[in-house]
Amino acid sequence: MLFDQMIMEGWRSGQSQQTVNLPSLSLRWFKSSSLHHLFYIFITLSILLSSPLFSFDTRPVDPVELRTYYFVEEKSQWYKTRQFQGLVFSGANLGLSLLDGSASSMTYMMFGVPVLIAIVKPKYHSDLFSLNSTNIQQELPRLQKKYKQGRYKMSAFMAANLGILGYLLAKNKFSETAKPTMLGVVSQIFSMTVTFTFFKSSEELYLDKLEQEFID
Repeated sequence: MLFDQMIMEGWRSGQSQQTVNLPSLSLRWFKSSSLHHLFYIFITLSILLSSPLFSFDTRPVDPVELRTYYFVEEKSQWYKTRQFQGLVFSGANLGLSLLDGSASSMTYMMFGVPVLIAIVKPKYHSDLFSLNSTNIQQELPRLQKKYKQGRYKMSAFMAANLGILGYLLAKNKFSETAKPTMLGVVSQIFSMTVTFTFFKSSEELYLDKLEQEFID
């Protein structure tokens, strides 16, 4: 009798082994319900939708927008790396300066600048996303001019800071403990001034390449 019940009704549940008075014998057997079927359907659809055949690509189709998409993605990764390196460097510099007692106001400023940048501009933003195959004739020259002017403005700003710090350093306005730090700062600002003045940014180089491929 028990064998017939197993064949006809399904597998035995754990409740059949317990000494509990159940209202009916049928409650002691597990039967597949509609919820189980829905669960299997959900799992199957999840596997299918996660496969490459059902992937939803959000990348642009326009050739100019597609090129820009990849460029900005690479630039974003570079920006995150440089930002992390700046935070680690400034944090290590501040920690070592505190340990040997050489920390000065300039040390704290050098620590605060990358922290402020990480708060104000945590992600890389680009105006290049305005480019596409339709407006490239008008938009590309405008962006070239904008990035060039921005680079020259940054160069002038760096040159002004270089002149002020160089003058203070030459007049011995810093303490003996702060001089080594200031020499490193002045040298770095000088190299940045030269770079901004004579070398194009990566955005400018990218725009020049787009001009050669899609306009010339």
